[in-house]
Amino acid sequence: MQRDDPVAQLCVYRAEAGLHEIKRVERLPVETKDWDEKRAKIGLQEGYGLFSSLTSRRHSRADAHLILGQEEGTIMELSKWINSNYLTPEGIADVRESVKAKPTMKYCVLDNFFLPERIDAIIAHHATLKFDEAADRTGHDMEILPYDGAVKWADGNDVGAEFYFAEEVKEYFCYLLNRLKPRRTSVELKLRWHKPHATGFWIHSDSVWRSIVAIMYFNKNWKASDGGLLQLWRPDEASYDKSTIFDNIRSDQRLDFLNENQRLKTNTPGGGWPSHWPHQSRDMILVDQIVPAYNRLFLCDLDADPTFHSVTPSCDKIRTGFVYWLNNESHPNFKGK
Repeated sequence: MQRDDPVAQLCVYRAEAGLHEIKRVERLPVETKDWDEKRAKIGLQEGYGLFSSLTSRRHSRADAHLILGQEEGTIMELSKWINSNYLTPEGIADVRESVKAKPTMKYCVLDNFFLPERIDAIIAHHATLKFDEAADRTGHDMEILPYDGAVKWADGNDVGAEFYFAEEVKEYFCYLLNRLKPRRTSVELKLRWHKPHATGFWIHSDSVWRSIVAIMYFNKNWKASDGGLLQLWRPDEASYDKSTIFDNIRSDQRLDFLNENQRLKTNTPGGGWPSHWPHQSRDMILVDQIVPAYNRLFLCDLDADPTFHSVTPSCDKIRTGFVYWLNNESHPNFKGK
């Protein structure tokens, strides 16, 4: 297997990590049985060196896939779905460096992520689905949330399921974000539909038991002026009297003020507020805005930072896409779907 073949590297890495019993791949001199703990101790950079040393020129790319698929029967090949620019060593290294450079939130934006034929097939399937607004807007205690959208939970019958639920995708996303994959994981994926003139999403976090979020956008010819911008916010320890206070946001309220404030104060953020951060008045500072453009993927590490975010109201266009969450099922507060 070639050392510069990242897909095969991910396959052998995953196999060697103990997800399958492998006999013909040489073992690393790791004394502890807890592979994840060992890699965490040695540090991710050194871990990458060990990860690379698993590759051997006597194994082919096909061998790696056969090894990985020993117990699964089928193989999800990343190269059949993802733009090759994001599978080369140089492309992967560029993404990882861009994530490292972020001072707080660890995220990246990948344009033209899917192969065109793949995303167009997903979009065509998406157009045939029925979406449930109540399922997307109803909280755990049955209150209606200030998040304007409708959802269909993805399952194995949806076009794209082979990609959405693959172990290789979990490994790949974690690797791009320079982090370890939790030991026990599951995937939640919402196929989303937003009506014209959607009112927006109030500031919240998807963290707690969710470790990674990936948001894919389907919207051709979408411009910033069309709205629906993903906004990233960070809390500020300081507080300023001039910050406008926004509290008790109604579920039917159009959130146009999100377009007008780069700093605001709130006592009532949305869901996902970390338990060690009390619900108290906080100044929030706008860090970035991302246009929901066609074939654009936003990928973020929620364990590194809560990544508070909102979505601005949209104008007269339908907005579609999906939201992928990698859940940490070992988290004490894990509740599942």
